[in-house]
Amino acid sequence: MSIVTPTLSGIPDMTGAKFVELVLRKLGALSAGESVSAEDYADTKALIDASMKAMHIDGLLWWAVKIEDVAFTGSLASKPADCAVCVYASWNGRPVRFAERVEYERMQDKTETGTPEIVVDDGANLILYPVPDSGSLRLAYQRELLSVSPGLPMDVPPRLVRSLIDYMAYEIEPWFEVSQSKQARIVSDGQRAYLTLRKGSAQTAEPGPTEVEYF
Repeated sequence: MSIVTPTLSGIPDMTGAKFVELVLRKLGALSAGESVSAEDYADTKALIDASMKAMHIDGLLWWAVKIEDVAFTGSLASKPADCAVCVYASWNGRPVRFAERVEYERMQDKTETGTPEIVVDDGANLILYPVPDSGSLRLAYQRELLSVSPGLPMDVPPRLVRSLIDYMAYEIEPWFEVSQSKQARIVSDGQRAYLTLRKGSAQTAEPGPTEVEYF
């Protein structure tokens, strides 16, 4: 493997490239002193991105929620580039319901104007119906954590970095050749990491005892 990106030593400065490297090391796919090639980075990142989308939907990446006002031209607006999963939308303080593309296609007059009632996530774009005269949609969404330049920092709480690495290794392990002994450790660590991530996603205002995080 050829060297394509420098690695960082500080977990709080975690980058996409460093994260992929640590997941591969957890899987035993890199030997001591070996760096990640561009091809291996791209393949591993694709697997991790797919797993993280499922984690977004499952609510495990709760810290990655962002709120942004999205400007529309007619019924269309470009979806934020770092948007993984749309969570909530409103227009002038009024909730706007997310709908499937098939529901939008059934609308007889797609040029009808008025206060938006539905918004369709159409991949790179968002579509509003009815079509507003002007304004912006307030959108809450979960950010993709790895769809950035390899050298940019990931937005991950430092206390959850190890759990996220362990869980990602567990998720993508079937695509790698791993010894039985290592596989057992990856499964054990991955299941424990899931519980840690799940516990972190359980938002509550009730005080409770302080517990030591798995790290």
